[in-house]
Amino acid sequence: MSAVAGKPLSPRRPAARLAPHAATRRRLVRLGCGVALGLLLSGYSAPAPAFAAPSDEAGGEQDMSGSITRSVPLGPDFAALLSLPRATPARASLPAVILLSDGPGKDRRSELYMMRLLALGLAVLDADFESTRTGEWGGTEPVAPAVGQRLGLAIAALRGAEEIDPARIAVIGLGEGARAVLLAPGDAMPQGGAVLLYPGCDAILAEAARRLAAVPLLLLHGDDDPTNAMEACAALAAAGGMDRAVLPGASYGWDVTAFRSTRLTIMPDPRDPLRRVAGRSEPMLAQIALDWVLSFLLPRLQPTEGIN
Repeated sequence: MSAVAGKPLSPRRPAARLAPHAATRRRLVRLGCGVALGLLLSGYSAPAPAFAAPSDEAGGEQDMSGSITRSVPLGPDFAALLSLPRATPARASLPAVILLSDGPGKDRRSELYMMRLLALGLAVLDADFESTRTGEWGGTEPVAPAVGQRLGLAIAALRGAEEIDPARIAVIGLGEGARAVLLAPGDAMPQGGAVLLYPGCDAILAEAARRLAAVPLLLLHGDDDPTNAMEACAALAAAGGMDRAVLPGASYGWDVTAFRSTRLTIMPDPRDPLRRVAGRSEPMLAQIALDWVLSFLLPRLQPTEGIN
């Protein structure tokens, strides 16, 4: 992993880009371990251990991990799954992370992020903007909100949940979901910042990012991804004053098949959902990227003085 132009990602990050070969892979493993250790030493802690057991009053279902999950509306037409940590205080005020993935429907990539976030004591909203309506000829057809409207709907849903601290909300956008973050109205941006994974860097996003220079943003992409060209992503990071990190050897969607056996997946192009791009699974890189995501978000979701 290397940090590139933009605000400093970490005072201890490697100064030079790493080449995608075997030696780099070994260094990446050591780097991932170092980032994980840094999270432990940074002082971040999950909510206090004096937790009440989840109760039926939460109105959700308890899964095998013990977390409570329930459906919450995203406006009148869509819904999301809100998952709370295994042991949630009776009067909780939890930080939360929104997951916006490629396309309107659910995406199994969310499991990679949700499992780690819940284990750290954060709530997770997995947005699903897939719905249908009756078409002109009587059949059903898919319907989804405009990309720029999705983040605002998700933020409103979290602000209506009594367990969530509205001042400690962040978002992770993947592909088209990352574009949804940058194309959202400025007043929809969460205070905890946003992580943008392979958004399809282009001039449209660079122009949108100029108005978000005060928002903490991390751009994360691979250096072997024609959908996120190095030059275009450098321009995007500069326009938004955002942190930028590059995964050496990673292509598009390195995390898309982290829980499957196949390595290649055909995915929507975030710049044009009618086109398709090849996503290449890189489970080791997905774990390292996840550590970088957490190292960026967790300090920004700490309780501030006067809260809780």
